[in-house]
Amino acid sequence: MNVKQKKVIFLLGLPPLKMIKSIRVFISYTHDQLLLVDKLVQILRDGGLSVWYADRPTEGEAFTTEIRFFIEHTQIFMPLVTEAMN
Repeated sequence: MNVKQKKVIFLLGLPPLKMIKSIRVFISYTHDQLLLVDKLVQILRDGGLSVWYADRPTEGEAFTTEIRFFIEHTQIFMPLVTEAMN
């Protein structure tokens, strides 16, 4: 396990590494946060997690269905909240 993986596991309070491969994270964010989300996704993936997020958000029923699926099938729901959201 590398240093990045150890940091991610510690910060998220995750179980032992042997269980990490099965952990799925869904990140919820606003469109103007995409660059920040891309960086976060890379850090989490480098830590060995499976990360889902709408990297090309669409509108309408398909979007709602996709988001609902992501939320229902992940162990960690991570809403990204920043000062820019005020």
